[in-house]
This record gives sequence, structure tokens and C-alpha cells, in this order.
Amino acid sequence: MKRPLIVAAVFLLTQLTFGQQTLSVAYTKTALKDVLTDIESKTKVLFSYAPDVIASKTITLQGPNTSLTALLPELALQSGLIFEKISNQHVIISAPKTACGYLYDAYTNTPLPDALVTTNEGQSTRTNTDGAFSFKARNTNSITV
Repeated sequence: MKRPLIVAAVFLLTQLTFGQQTLSVAYTKTALKDVLTDIESKTKVLFSYAPDVIASKTITLQGPNTSLTALLPELALQSGLIFEKISNQHVIISAPKTACGYLYDAYTNTPLPDALVTTNEGQSTRTNTDGAFSFKARNTNSITV
């Protein structure tokens, strides 16, 4: 009985640790690669990414005692990238995927221009004159239109 309790306590502690890790940051038009390297040097977090995904991204951010939990969404917002925390020490960074398609009338098989297309994630867009639509997908796994 003690072993499962110890495992649960360690898990809970590591979960709390990620959110409570704080660091002071001061970046002004700093290359994202340099920002990630700085965060890695100040924490136990490792970032995984393809170099071309972060190549042209810069970050401007000031914050004393900023938590990693608050920092990651801000980095995502400024870079336009997806920051997916897969463990307490590992974050995967990827470019957003683009979802696209065509919308046709079921009976006439003609394009439906200016139709509203909404996803299960709450995003919406309108079709063009050819019935085509596209948007950046937030969820990397699946999208329902």
C-alpha cells in the first residue's frame, strides 16, 4: 500500500513543480531559439522543435517571477506556434496545421460561396466563391467541421 502512495505523491509533486517554476525574463525582439535556450538553462524543461519552425520568430517579453505555465501561452501567442507540454520536463513546439476543404451543395453539387464553416474548436471562416475554405488548426490531433 505504501508504494502506490509514494508514486502518487511523487507524481503530484512533479505536476506542481512545473506550474510553480518561476523565472525572470527580459526579452526584446530576441530570437525564439535564444529565448528557449535561456529558459532551458534556468529550468529543468527541454524544448523539442525543428530548427526551421522557429527560425524567423522573435519574442518581446518582460516579467519578473513568471511561471512556466503563464510563459508558454505567451510564447505561443507571439510566435504563432503550438507549445505542447508532454511532460513536466518536455515541451514540443510545432507549426500549426492548416485545415482546408470545399463545401458543395448536396443536391446540385455546386460550390457554396460565402457559407459559414465552424469547427468543434470554435473557429469559423467563410467559403470563397469556389466554396473553398481554410484555417489554422489549433488541435494537432483532429478537427470536426
